[in-house]
Amino acid sequence: MKMRELTPAQRGMAELQGFYRDTAITTLCGVVLFDALLERKAFHEAFLYVLSDNEAFSLVFTQKDRKIYQYVKDMEAEVAFKSFSSIKEARDYCVQDGQIPFEINGERMYRALHFEAEGRTGFLLSASHMITDAWGYTLFARQVYEAYVAISSGEEPERSEGRYTDYITKSEEYMSSSSYEADLEFWKERYGKGIESSTMGRDTGKGASSVRYSKLLSGELSSAINRFVEENRISPATVFESLMLLYLARTNRDSERITIGVPISGRSRAIEKKTAGCFMSTLPLTVEVGRDDTLRSVCDRVYKTHRELYRHRKLPYSDIARVIRDTTGYSGRIYDVMVNCHNSRTMIPAETEWLSNGSSEVPFALIVDDRDDSAYYRLTVEYRTGCFDGEEEIELIVKRLQYILEQLVSSPDLPVRELSLLPEEERKLLEGFNDTSRDLEDIRVEEAFRRYAASHTDDTALVFHGTPYTYGMLDTMSDAMALFLQKAGLRRGDIVPIVSVRDPLLIVAMLAVMKAGGTYMPVSPDYPLQRIGQMVSSVSSKIALTLGFDDDLEAFGVHSYDMRDIDLTPSSEVPSSGSSPADICYMVFTSGSTGKPKATAVTHRNVINYCTRNDLNVAGGIIKDKGTIVSVTNIVFDIFVTESILSLVNGIRIVLADDDEALYGGRLASLIREQGVDILQTTPTKMRSFLIGGNRDLLRGIKTLILGGEELASSLLSDLREITNADIYNIYGPAETTVWSSFKLMGDTDITIGRPIANTGIRILGEDMTPMPVGIEGEIVISGEGVGVGYPGNPELTFERFIEDLPGGRMYRTGDMGYIRPDGDIVFCGRRDNQIKLRGLRIEIGEIECKMTSLDGVDLSAVKCIKDKLETPMLLAYYTSSSVTEKEMRTYLQESLPSYMVPHRIIKIDRMPMTGSGKIDRKALPEVSLDCASDRAVTPPSNDDERILCQVLSSVLKLPFVGIDDDFFELGGDSLSAMEFVSLAGDAGVAVDVRDIYTHRTVRALVSASSSREDQPCTSYPLERTSSDIAFWRRISSLILKTYDVRIEGLENIKEGRKYIFCPNHESMADPLFVWTALSDKIDIKDACTIAAKEFMEDLSARRIFKVTGGIPVDRKGDAAPAIDMAIRALKGDMRYLLIHPEGTRTRTGRMGEFKKGASYIARKTGVEIVPVYIGGAGVIFPVGSRYPRRYDHKNMRKYPLTVKFGSPLSCDGKSDEEITRAIKERITDMM
Repeated sequence: MKMRELTPAQRGMAELQGFYRDTAITTLCGVVLFDALLERKAFHEAFLYVLSDNEAFSLVFTQKDRKIYQYVKDMEAEVAFKSFSSIKEARDYCVQDGQIPFEINGERMYRALHFEAEGRTGFLLSASHMITDAWGYTLFARQVYEAYVAISSGEEPERSEGRYTDYITKSEEYMSSSSYEADLEFWKERYGKGIESSTMGRDTGKGASSVRYSKLLSGELSSAINRFVEENRISPATVFESLMLLYLARTNRDSERITIGVPISGRSRAIEKKTAGCFMSTLPLTVEVGRDDTLRSVCDRVYKTHRELYRHRKLPYSDIARVIRDTTGYSGRIYDVMVNCHNSRTMIPAETEWLSNGSSEVPFALIVDDRDDSAYYRLTVEYRTGCFDGEEEIELIVKRLQYILEQLVSSPDLPVRELSLLPEEERKLLEGFNDTSRDLEDIRVEEAFRRYAASHTDDTALVFHGTPYTYGMLDTMSDAMALFLQKAGLRRGDIVPIVSVRDPLLIVAMLAVMKAGGTYMPVSPDYPLQRIGQMVSSVSSKIALTLGFDDDLEAFGVHSYDMRDIDLTPSSEVPSSGSSPADICYMVFTSGSTGKPKATAVTHRNVINYCTRNDLNVAGGIIKDKGTIVSVTNIVFDIFVTESILSLVNGIRIVLADDDEALYGGRLASLIREQGVDILQTTPTKMRSFLIGGNRDLLRGIKTLILGGEELASSLLSDLREITNADIYNIYGPAETTVWSSFKLMGDTDITIGRPIANTGIRILGEDMTPMPVGIEGEIVISGEGVGVGYPGNPELTFERFIEDLPGGRMYRTGDMGYIRPDGDIVFCGRRDNQIKLRGLRIEIGEIECKMTSLDGVDLSAVKCIKDKLETPMLLAYYTSSSVTEKEMRTYLQESLPSYMVPHRIIKIDRMPMTGSGKIDRKALPEVSLDCASDRAVTPPSNDDERILCQVLSSVLKLPFVGIDDDFFELGGDSLSAMEFVSLAGDAGVAVDVRDIYTHRTVRALVSASSSREDQPCTSYPLERTSSDIAFWRRISSLILKTYDVRIEGLENIKEGRKYIFCPNHESMADPLFVWTALSDKIDIKDACTIAAKEFMEDLSARRIFKVTGGIPVDRKGDAAPAIDMAIRALKGDMRYLLIHPEGTRTRTGRMGEFKKGASYIARKTGVEIVPVYIGGAGVIFPVGSRYPRRYDHKNMRKYPLTVKFGSPLSCDGKSDEEITRAIKERITDMM
């Protein structure tokens, strides 16, 4: 038996399986269904023959000295047989089998099934990718059929000429050759200019779980593709690779260098093309796709690039990835999309199908198949379920791809910029989402107020400090103030700053300015005088209204009137504005990128559209009845309109909080309670600050909670759900489109900004202002009746942000990013200017912030990007918390975000700086030093393992030295360097689990974690079982039930809620496995423990089974007392079930031997009943002296039978050990 090292391709598969340990990510599963029923015996013989003839299927893998090796094992081929009542039943069985992983345990790495269904013969082959690949499957199917034909004709089947071990030798020679060095140089040069991420889907961190969607292209389109291939002298693979490159070029903003993954066969010699085995590797295919390129020229470039790469395809992907990282500093996934064109044909009278293993290493894999030579191309998409909004989104994507294919073959000289992504069906779907037309009156805001006030004169409109103000009072007071303003010189269109504290006179002033024909502009009296002066000067104001503001604005050319000095005595004279709905209603100032605030103006028509009551608007859609709203928003914030104008014209009573009540949660809670408030509008940050202060009673009477102005974090939503039953609305809209433009009633976790309000359209547009498809991120652009007039005095910015829509209309470019879901809801993805590129990867800062605040105990968070001395961008994260340490925060982020998104520095601060509008003030975040601590205190290694890991880590991270307490990620480590570190550490003789690096981030912790796993103290049995162990158990028990003809009796004797000791007769070493499997539907394996021979601990393949079944090791030849004591403690503690093995001794003749007294002793000590268990057939499945159990009875062409029977429980009260033991044996004998 010659041990061989893994080839680079196999090593890549082993690392992939190690990273996704709980999945079947490296399991290949193919099904072949013949057109007829083949002669059973001949076909079965042919199947066995081909498995035996191909050396790859005799490869097994084992671990030695912490490394994986392979060798050819002398073992019989194994094929099961099964009859199914239908093809569907057969397929369901095969699908399930394809999702069972293979273990590195010296066992065969395939499962083969010969089946019959509906008068047809078929076979299933599930195999580890470490022993075969897609080409090998096609070859295998052809060989099986050819062998069947030969055997049926009485002839000897042909033997396979190639051996996979020859390829292993060639691979080893290549790795030390000059060709390897030349290939290395080629890839270094190719990626010298860097690489950009080409994303597909959304990386939610939800793992590798995947499903498939398949579509058969029409014969017409398939024929057109073939004609295009012939005319342009390219391959079909080129067409489909170009298809995905074109799609990614159009859907990835600012990207022209697009990268996809392309599987490449490593079979360079003719003999290898006839050999089964793992020859496949993957190459990154990076191609420039310019806007002015034609579709044909892109295909030509792909074809030429493909040929160039093919000459250097032998370099392992792990080496290519390392070259890219070292050359460019890129640390993310090299590609999100893989295109796999299966061009090998089976050429047999059968249908073939690839089945999903339930996991995918990339978010989106396009598999193109015409394996059965049907003249129809089949597109199969394997997609990660966490990256897309279900099959509905994938179906839309596939339709787009089909549409692009049609354009490619019909109009190959079309420029890329003119390539349409949207089929007509999806275009209509998007248009339908913006069907928001509703009636809109052509009136001014003060007219709407007058009309409501006239019919509700005595109704309370506003309450302040307990004093009610009726509609009649506000109407007459604002009339008087409007007349005063007109007499003071106010003219139509003049802009009047209102510099005021929170007071009813503020509301009166807003109405008065509109009634006088002017435009009101709210200004906070807390602003610095210079800033106020800058604001009033920029809009050429002449008159200002003030309250609680003592500074003089005369220096800025503005005459101020204190509102308390204005005579508001009712008058018979009614002011006339003389203006129209198209005039500007109000102006608000927002921060500007130049450092100067910019004014935003909206018209009366804009405001009336927002305030009109209908099913799509805030009034009617959110606030169903009139109700009472508390006004807490800063007056300069445009959403104050909801708490003032909208409420006034819709009869919603306003409770105006003063400055203290708006700021302090305790006072606000009292105000809400006293005034019976049921509606609250605020920002998520302010809502969070209220909760931080312990004011959870604040929401007790609230029925409608409106949150907007910034992104709503899932953690806040979750916290709110725990303390209120109020309807919670996430609401969105920039000031430029009049307060809010969309909203959504929140469920428990799903956060979107919903759909547009009345007479409003929201589109997701690309760089060229063309609509983006469903699910594709772009800029949120808003059109309709809410779009304001722009930025007064700033025509350049107005021209840039307010663009033409349909004739007579305009759209506003928000600068926000988002995408539309298949259900029409819009998902907000942060600010475009909050998206940064770090080492070639696009990062949304808001995503990191959301993740930080989702950690229990974290109040607020903020992330910003700065540059170090070398101009390298670095992420800084800030957060406030009373309990979460910086180390805990880093650990959490490393567990839930890609490594490139984990901030370089994480800083806990006492208080988050805030703006006046209740948002985080990022400019005021404290400065920190980014100097690399080259003079840091370094703790040297204290043993060989630590020394090796420190040396390897310093080599990987290119650092002069590394100490055992240095944090891997703070030193600059990322996901790629983690994989390299694990690989090199293994080569040096120290095994490191890549996932341990994310939790044990120092060398000291890694060595400690490894040692603790190897040296579990006896006192800790049964060992703690992880979710990974439970998943492993489910697979094992499922496999047993599928593999053997299992008969289970007596489960009705096992009552829920009771504890039991299971005492079986002894037939084989696998008895505990069979008993627990029989109980798998009745009990939770986490509640079970097993006294089992300590020899299990010495066998690698049995060690995990020992752990997962709650093993307690017993010395069968020495002192059994320690094991019995541990079992008693376990049953008295959390464990509910105990199995003792071997309690009933086994004899060579098969006769049942005597029983030991362990069960009776434990039962008497714990008062737990004993369940006698009979096992039959286990001795045949796992004979004495055999290392592994048998899988199939080839002689009788059937599964091995296995019987497990459970007798009635036996109480031990008042009985001696001898009596109990004799009763156990008698009951088991009766069950035989």
